[in-house]
Amino acid sequence: MLVISSLNGSPAVQMDAREGTNKYNMAMLQLNEAQKANKEMAIKLSCAESKATQLEAYLKQEEATVAKLKGEKQSLIAELDIAEEEKARLEAQLEEAEEKKSVLRNALLDAQLELAKK
Repeated sequence: MLVISSLNGSPAVQMDAREGTNKYNMAMLQLNEAQKANKEMAIKLSCAESKATQLEAYLKQEEATVAKLKGEKQSLIAELDIAEEEKARLEAQLEEAEEKKSVLRNALLDAQLELAKK
């Protein structure tokens, strides 16, 4: 705080000096409060930046997981397509085998009839 030595001037000068001192002291208090508020805001800003950094890291991690799962999904879809193609191929083979079996059964019946006639 500013201390004013006694002045050899008039009471009006002394009053102006006290008023100036009071204004100076008030300004210093306001400055101190503003500096304190700035420190608090700097701390809050630092915390917010730290949290933002953590969230960005978490987001990147989640994005990587999503990308990995999309890749796995595509791989499974491809495997499913291959399995469906294999199923269709095997069904076609089964149908051919059933037809051959029917032809062979008919041939066997014909052969048995021929043997029975002899």
